[in-house]
Amino acid sequence: GIAVGLKRGYPVHTMKTAKRHYGVTKRKHVVNDVIREACGFSAYERHMMDLLRRGLDKKALKYAKKTSWNTQKRTCQER
Repeated sequence: GIAVGLKRGYPVHTMKTAKRHYGVTKRKHVVNDVIREACGFSAYERHMMDLLRRGLDKKALKYAKKTSWNTQKRTCQER
């Protein structure tokens, strides 16, 4: 709505919804693969892989939840 003036608080436009992002294209998939090959894994990803190698699945999942910027979608991706 409008913040100041005679008609303050009156909604003048409907809010537009943001475009949704669906999936990963072939091109982006290739780019991600090249970057991963060139740079390797980050420190927390290496730590998670080490935990999984030792059979500590629950601890690895908790670590993913703690380190993945506190978003559920990101945590599920890290699994």
